[in-house]
Amino acid sequence: MRVKKQRGPGPSSTLITRDHAGNVVGIDPHKRTLSATIVDPRGGILASEHFNVSGNGHRALEAWAEQFGQIVRWGSRAPRAAAVTPRCS
Repeated sequence: MRVKKQRGPGPSSTLITRDHAGNVVGIDPHKRTLSATIVDPRGGILASEHFNVSGNGHRALEAWAEQFGQIVRWGSRAPRAAAVTPRCS
């Protein structure tokens, strides 16, 4: 008989605590564009958009994301994409 492992709250559970509630921005970088999606603390998708991979595109992405409220995390799909994601304030 297999014993079912009990799982504790994972990292995403910290996003919905009262002092950590905010949106998460997920970025999928491509050669010439960045695809971004904003997710609210309950996991609902607020919006998705595409931006150019350039200084102006990165600034536009950051300004676009901030209009939806507090951002608690930025995430990227590709390991080397950290160089193209905007920094958090």
